[in-house]
Amino acid sequence: MVFIEHIVFQDIINFIDKLRFESNISIEAFCENIIDSTTYWRYLTGKRLPSIEKFLMMIEKLGIKYSAFFEALENHLKRKI
Repeated sequence: MVFIEHIVFQDIINFIDKLRFESNISIEAFCENIIDSTTYWRYLTGKRLPSIEKFLMMIEKLGIKYSAFFEALENHLKRKI
């Protein structure tokens, strides 16, 4: 079960990074006041999982509402299936 959750979370963090990139936000600017860039890279490579608090802060940093984020994520994950 943990392995499945880890795979799903990797999809989510990769989606967050995709939105960050599309929003033209540098990693340094995106991580500011949340985490350091090394920790962000650990999230991206699956070496570490963010807390819910950090996860929500990253969504807020994208400047979108949670509902819009989760709707876009759902559509993104459906396309992967």
